[in-house]
Amino acid sequence: MKNIIIFFLCSLLLILNSCSEQLYLTSDFDRSVDLTQYKTFAWAEHQEKPSKGNPMIDNELTRKRIKDAIENEITNWEWVNSQSEPDLLIDFHLVLDENTHYVTHDYYPFHFRYWTEYSISSYTVKTSTIIIHFVDFKKQQLIWQGTGNSKTTDPPTPYTEERIRNIVKAILDQYPKAKRNANFNVSN
Repeated sequence: MKNIIIFFLCSLLLILNSCSEQLYLTSDFDRSVDLTQYKTFAWAEHQEKPSKGNPMIDNELTRKRIKDAIENEITNWEWVNSQSEPDLLIDFHLVLDENTHYVTHDYYPFHFRYWTEYSISSYTVKTSTIIIHFVDFKKQQLIWQGTGNSKTTDPPTPYTEERIRNIVKAILDQYPKAKRNANFNVSN
């Protein structure tokens, strides 16, 4: 009986894990810049406005949640919001994409055929990408960029705010906390 319960729980965890959302993360930064020197930030004056593509997802409320999540994370790093002479300017972009995929179903059971019998079905995948930019204020130069891409649910769920916080945290966790030297040696 105990083995049956353990098997059932493991199966349930496996099913839930396979249904969980995949988040694809990337980042890039200027390796010639000491990223530990930045301690203050300000928001770029001209932030991107919501697009007219999907107002259920790309709207002022979603953008406010993203901005609040970014600010919450970087203030946890002990960075200070400074409107006069900040070290960094921060902006972000929200990209919504919709791709249609096609699948061919072949119904003929033999390898040799006189005619083809198949059908084509399609499905649409909606994705959203959050792109965060850190720009050196004095040089007006991009020093770091992080992105997070995942499937989008339409309409937003009650967990949208928590989901945004988790995605932003995952993106910002890619920010190097110390200067990385591209020419490092591995010793035995």
